[in-house]
Amino acid sequence: MILNNQDTDKHILFTLAHELAHYIFDYISDSSEEYSNSYRTNESQTDSELRANRFAASFLMPASSFSNTYKALLKDKKDKETIIKKLADIFNVPGTAVRIRIEELELDNE
Repeated sequence: MILNNQDTDKHILFTLAHELAHYIFDYISDSSEEYSNSYRTNESQTDSELRANRFAASFLMPASSFSNTYKALLKDKKDKETIIKKLADIFNVPGTAVRIRIEELELDNE
């Protein structure tokens, strides 16, 4: 695995979690199970890539703590971009991953 030293720490951490998923699901278990998720940014992504993105998001932004933190920030009447930035800092992930996780957990509907 080669990491881009031009990437931010947040992107590198997400990449490491993503690659860990490949190791777990594709190398150790040789899983062919399909996962659908909202991390699809390119229609040509394979199920393996989608599963790895979803694992990385779940691993780095667990649903319960992510949801609770989001709701607490929302109570402070913060605007959405401020909330996204704060969540990205708290969970040490890219803002794009935060946006997708908010959608995935349907937190915008609350």
